[in-house]
Amino acid sequence: NRMVRLGGQSAVGKACDAVKRRAKKLLKKFGIVQDEHKTRRYLGGMRPDKYYDSVIWRDLGETLQILGFTYDSGFDVFSAFIDIDDDNSGEVGVSEFHKWLGFPATKFSERVFGILDMDGSGQLDFREFMIGVWNWNTYDATGITKLAFNTMDVDQKGAIDLHEADAMLRMVYASRKADPLLLRQIDINGDGEVSMEELQQTVEEDNSVLAPAFQLQRMLRQRILGVRYWEQETLRRQTYFAGYDSGTTTSWDAIRDILAIKHRERLEEEERQRRLKEMEEEQRRQEKLQKELKFKEEMAARKAKRAEEKRRRLETPEIRAAREAREELEKCSAERDEECIYADLARRLDLRERYWTAFETWVRCQRIVEQMKCDKKLRLAVGPDVQIKVDEDIVTAEGYNDLKREVLVLYTMEHSDYLYQRDWCGDAWFASLMIRPPVDEFDDAYEPTWAAKQSI
Repeated sequence: NRMVRLGGQSAVGKACDAVKRRAKKLLKKFGIVQDEHKTRRYLGGMRPDKYYDSVIWRDLGETLQILGFTYDSGFDVFSAFIDIDDDNSGEVGVSEFHKWLGFPATKFSERVFGILDMDGSGQLDFREFMIGVWNWNTYDATGITKLAFNTMDVDQKGAIDLHEADAMLRMVYASRKADPLLLRQIDINGDGEVSMEELQQTVEEDNSVLAPAFQLQRMLRQRILGVRYWEQETLRRQTYFAGYDSGTTTSWDAIRDILAIKHRERLEEEERQRRLKEMEEEQRRQEKLQKELKFKEEMAARKAKRAEEKRRRLETPEIRAAREAREELEKCSAERDEECIYADLARRLDLRERYWTAFETWVRCQRIVEQMKCDKKLRLAVGPDVQIKVDEDIVTAEGYNDLKREVLVLYTMEHSDYLYQRDWCGDAWFASLMIRPPVDEFDDAYEPTWAAKQSI
């Protein structure tokens, strides 16, 4: 009894409400009781669930989530709204609201309805209904006391006289005359005025002073989502929205601040998540590029290593000797390019001797290698498939260069004279690769061509 008198609900009452809601859902599920939401057509000729999904949740889903509603609980609130809206106008009036709630219309209940009516049109759309229901049903005793007190404290002095207190109680109880005992009870210090602190202290000790207000809240809680749900949401509001409800701001100012701040926080969080996602994607892309680059480098290194190992396996002693002689020649050539002074003349002469020795060694080894290649080609160039082998060799860069070199050196003396011009950088290279020995223009048996005569 004390729980009921204090405006709350006993454990037995809560259990009964839960059983009733559960039984109603089961009866609708098994078709024992017809679910009018599956047969009814709402705005646009759509079923309520379709309209909620395609219109309400799309436009007001963020607001619903800020206030703690899930998709399903939000639909329960919407179901209550369309139950009130019998004419499918998309709005509910004060008479429809009281008829659905089963609560007699009083000045205080009309005041509560007016609080829900944000634009003062006398009608509630779903957004006003949803926010107003959340605001009213999550009020604790302090919030309801503050609401009742502010209806009379129009000048916001923080105190009302006994005449205003009498009007407040008559409005809450819908009576022509207030109870004198209640007036004396709320005027604790007996100074003829009732402050906000005095009224709050009185309600904390015995909230039957404003029993009709708590009864209205309990009835609305029972009809929408149940008392237990709103008690949990009241605790949530005290935890997360206490800073917005404190001070002198009105309930709707607090709601607007809450929605604006939560909306801004959500946008900032979405932007932060978007930037974080972009950074993660960019990091993954860079890691992927680095892995691909590293893989290509490893594959190139392995390929080069395998090619080098294969070349060394197939390398004959003659080819190895020619390669080592070429490396020695390049080493000496690099040392010759260094600047020197007169004091280094002896070392320079020794380097020159080593350079020409390396050059002669390389020429000799290269001649042997080229002779081996020619012998191999000569051995292969026999039999009925000789033409096929020649065609296969000529399409390769090596075969083409070999043929070109043989034609230039062996069959055209005009080009041989050109090869021996001292200002041409390829004279020693081509001379070392010739099958025939180099021709010396100072040889008595040498007969220069016309081009050679012009050169001389």
